[in-house]
Amino acid sequence: PAYYGAVEMLVRTTEVFAMIASAGLYSAVFRFHANAADEEARRTVVATSTLLFIGFYAIAALIGAASAGPLAAALLPGVEGGETLFRLIFLSFFLQSFIEIPSLYLRVLGLPWRFVATGAAKLALQLVLNVLFLVILDLRVLGVLYSTLLSSLAVGLVLLPWSLRRTGMRWDHVQARLLLIFGVPLI
Repeated sequence: PAYYGAVEMLVRTTEVFAMIASAGLYSAVFRFHANAADEEARRTVVATSTLLFIGFYAIAALIGAASAGPLAAALLPGVEGGETLFRLIFLSFFLQSFIEIPSLYLRVLGLPWRFVATGAAKLALQLVLNVLFLVILDLRVLGVLYSTLLSSLAVGLVLLPWSLRRTGMRWDHVQARLLLIFGVPLI
């Protein structure tokens, strides 16, 4: 159907925001986690990068939501409710920040099955919600966005607390600076 193009445009727009907002932190986390002197330092790397990531995604999501009108006019001309669609996808984008570094943490801890299981759980939930919102309720683009938002929220509310319980809620401004010095040029 015609609304697939709108979904694609919404997703591609947030991918551009994500590329910038991630600030190269994926590579930086791997590097600094591997080079950390001890377990305490490794936890500090993950906790600091998690807070950085969430902060950058929050800023990017707010900029995106504030720009929803112009983005809708430019990228979704003629699509009814385009501004609302952009606001919803930027909310989902923000919620994705609760998943990204904790998922990366699963990988650096050498827990590939848990990493795959969380990805599969998110996918399964999103598929079930897509059937509900698209097939049963016929919500079209809105249905896709609702399923993305709800699945990101559900998985994020499991992964983020799990990660923060393991690392503690800590911030190290020197570590943050090092992560950014390494990561930003990788954007």
